[in-house]
Amino acid sequence: MSYTISATNQNNQVGAGNVSLIVTEENIFDVLDMVPGQEETGQITVTNDGEVNVNYFIFADWKPANEETSTVQAQILADRLQVRIEDDEQNELYDGSLSGLSEVEGTEALGLEDPDDSDELTFTITLPEDVGNVVQNINITVDLVFVGEAVEEEND
Repeated sequence: MSYTISATNQNNQVGAGNVSLIVTEENIFDVLDMVPGQEETGQITVTNDGEVNVNYFIFADWKPANEETSTVQAQILADRLQVRIEDDEQNELYDGSLSGLSEVEGTEALGLEDPDDSDELTFTITLPEDVGNVVQNINITVDLVFVGEAVEEEND
């Protein structure tokens, strides 16, 4: 004859957290007629508006700003424009071409440890002095895309 026993582990719960980022809505750049060597700076605040710790990534999506600029020309300008991103402690988060902030690469993970935490980011765009005439009269629009993901909290 065999003996059996049954035990129950009750009241387990599983739920998903809310990931939400708030990003400054105003344009940080509205620059036309940049000349080689010109540098422009703008700031964006990123706030964790969710319920969990968040890592976020920054990507750039660009396109021709008008009918006179082709997609190929827009790519040429995106390859030449240099972007530097720093946090409020002047730590360099990204330094490279605008095209390097594409969906494939983007920035390394940037973290907001707690809900309501914020990062003040400074974006600097530069048209290098050695760019020559290849980008003359090319205009692009750029969307900065912020993608957040929940970070698992470590149990002590």
